[in-house]
Amino acid sequence: MMSKMLLVNIFKHSLIGGTAVILFSCGTSVGFDNTRIHSLNIEAKEYFKQGVEYTRENRPDEAIGAYTRSIRISPSAAAYSNRSIEYRRKGLLDRALSDASKAIYLSPHYADAYFTRGNAYVSKNDIDRAIKDYARAIELDPGQAVFYFNCGLAYDKSGSPEKAAAMYQGAVKADPKFFAAYYNLACIFSHRKDVAKALEYLGKAASAGYHDAERLRQEACFGNIRNTAAFRALLSRMKKKAARSQ
Repeated sequence: MMSKMLLVNIFKHSLIGGTAVILFSCGTSVGFDNTRIHSLNIEAKEYFKQGVEYTRENRPDEAIGAYTRSIRISPSAAAYSNRSIEYRRKGLLDRALSDASKAIYLSPHYADAYFTRGNAYVSKNDIDRAIKDYARAIELDPGQAVFYFNCGLAYDKSGSPEKAAAMYQGAVKADPKFFAAYYNLACIFSHRKDVAKALEYLGKAASAGYHDAERLRQEACFGNIRNTAAFRALLSRMKKKAARSQ
């Protein structure tokens, strides 16, 4: 089912199978002191900020250099975690895993570091370890929709659609506008031949912001619902909305 899932490229997050992008956010769990993940050294903080800017500009080599300088001056979990993301973008997966593990060692309650390492494990096709790290990230910071979403993708890849569906439900509970999770739920219910549920979740995806009518028209996982009047009506509405926005 993995090939049927919608893999969105959301700024600030690395999603399985999509373009690796950026994770700047720091753990926001209740009771977790975010200041503990950053260096208190002024120079180290400046290099860290440079790394963040380079990441935003899609300049991974420069970002790695800036995070490395920050780490050399004063190691921090945030710098290791962000450098891990950049290593993953470049396909340097062992380095990515090493840096994420160092971030976790420095700050064991830093949810984003587990998420980052989970993404690296997925890139190495080590799905069981990825799921464990995503689960830990969710435990530490249950309000992050993308944690559930990537865990759902990992379960899909492992052939566990029931568990994937539960994770996608968690994603939309955390963020009702997370349209990719609705879309993937629609795929799962279409495969189950539950036409009503598949159409319901497609409608929710559209309401939340999904608008790629052409992809929807061609999506193989919707073979069970493509010829229904409701599907054609939804497709027509999306095409009209896209035309108005041009």
